[in-house]
Amino acid sequence: MTDEWVSLGTVAGVCLLVAVLGAATAIGIARRGHRQISEVITAGHRQAVLMAREDERRDAYTGALEYADAARLEYGKVGRGENAEFLPPDIERSAPLLAGVSAHGGPEASRRLSDLLMHVPTVNYYAARLSRAPRDADREQEFVAALLKFEELYESFATYAHADLATPLEMPAD
Repeated sequence: MTDEWVSLGTVAGVCLLVAVLGAATAIGIARRGHRQISEVITAGHRQAVLMAREDERRDAYTGALEYADAARLEYGKVGRGENAEFLPPDIERSAPLLAGVSAHGGPEASRRLSDLLMHVPTVNYYAARLSRAPRDADREQEFVAALLKFEELYESFATYAHADLATPLEMPAD
């Protein structure tokens, strides 16, 4: 009978050992699984934040470029002697554009857009003078000079904006 008890004790001990090892393994797997799930959720959140920042940056640049493109179209009308609606360089329109580009494009983008927006009143002034009758060579020359400067500033900003948009943002840190 003693041999049977020893055998049963050995079997019970082995079973207990297997159960303890199995439980420890299950706990380890569960912890790793929880950590992996947590990492996936964190990575997904960071990716969502990155995508939102990309969208905001694209929207900021797009708004500024649309404003400048509209100004270019109107200035082209003036140059052709057509009636044009001047884009007001008012703070209500340009401040949000500048704020958006400053927040999402950085200081260089902000400086370039600021230079462009600050030149709009100058071009508007010469465009208004030119559109008043009679047109003369001096007024046309002043307008063309202001328009060329506007185009230079526009190209500087547009080139920077397109290059910045082509550069992907970095994944935000935890």
